[in-house]
Amino acid sequence: MKYEAQGTLNSAQEEYNAENDGMSTIDLQGYVGSILDDSKVYIDDSVSPARAKALEYFLGAPFGNEEPGRSSIVDMTVRDTVGKIMPALMRVFFSSDKIVEFAPRTQEDTPFAKMATNYINYVLTHDNNLYLQLTAAWQDALVQGTGIVKFWWEENGDGETHDMTGLTEEAFIALQSDPKLNIEISSSTVTENGASYDVSVSKIGGDSRVKVAALPPEEFLIDRSATSLEDAIMTAHRKMATVSELVQMGYDEEMVESYSTGVDELDDNRLRRVRKPAALNYGFRSQEATRLVEYTEVYMKVDFNNDGIAELRKICCMGNSYEIVHHEPWHSPPFAIFSPLPDAHVFFGSSIFDLVGDIQLIKSNVMRNMLDSLSLSIHPRVAVVEGQVNIDDVTNTEVGAIIRQSQ
Repeated sequence: MKYEAQGTLNSAQEEYNAENDGMSTIDLQGYVGSILDDSKVYIDDSVSPARAKALEYFLGAPFGNEEPGRSSIVDMTVRDTVGKIMPALMRVFFSSDKIVEFAPRTQEDTPFAKMATNYINYVLTHDNNLYLQLTAAWQDALVQGTGIVKFWWEENGDGETHDMTGLTEEAFIALQSDPKLNIEISSSTVTENGASYDVSVSKIGGDSRVKVAALPPEEFLIDRSATSLEDAIMTAHRKMATVSELVQMGYDEEMVESYSTGVDELDDNRLRRVRKPAALNYGFRSQEATRLVEYTEVYMKVDFNNDGIAELRKICCMGNSYEIVHHEPWHSPPFAIFSPLPDAHVFFGSSIFDLVGDIQLIKSNVMRNMLDSLSLSIHPRVAVVEGQVNIDDVTNTEVGAIIRQSQ
């Protein structure tokens, strides 16, 4: 989505709301903030710990009850089960060369249906690596109960800078005057002999496309009373974006920098800590453009114009105080949910971990005891009378080694 540079309030919209007895942005921010706070507590404190435990089993992490000198082997039942299911799931989407196919209703629709089929498949496979995105989403779903895919329209181009050297005067003039190139010359210098130009050009717009991406589950928020996307009061995507990303979206640079921080606000989420332990507390970002900003896209049903009917709005917030920087009417949340074992009347379904996690724990404990028993049978514990035997000989495990003793 592309936004014009703007502050935290749209004055024209505020005047309209005031004249028509609508909700002010300040009131909207308070309402959004209260629901977001509750949703973050719900996801971070209730949902994420269970997801983190499931991911630990999938990765074969220790259980935490290991003892020094004893076997610590971990069975991989969860990972093996997920690995057996994944190929069958992926064949549903990728068994043919057409992921999506449009069926014509009449003879006249046939050429359009064929063209739409080719176009959508090109978008999904070339503009987006749908295979990798669905692999990630289904793995999240099988292991943690829910996989989330987000789809949106993205306008690329701004910020892509290219250096061009040795241009002739004619080429430089042509570069400046051709509107079809959609470029902006950010700097230019003339060589010492005046025979050529060195320029830096930035591409502006003209490269928009549909984007599809699997979201890390902890970045997706939903109100705790929801049972589906359709009846949810609020869904949201929270992420740590860089200053550069937000400026490219059209936000005012000075405003964005005021919300920047050196701390990843999602580091406290247990699921994030299990998935990326090496990246925790990585706050060293020397350039302001790469510093992080907590950015939340909220899709919420709210009676903004006080007509008694809650309409869906897209509300963009920055910072942990949820300062609203943009809001507008919206049509539907841009999310697709994958759940391998849906549970009735709840949003988050069950996972493969819920089915076989206890088997992994039991098999691990049995295998540990068997290995400990085997080790003790091969290397039994030995009792010696202190001072009556050579201790170095006793601790030597070489086969057939002599143990020197005085009695």
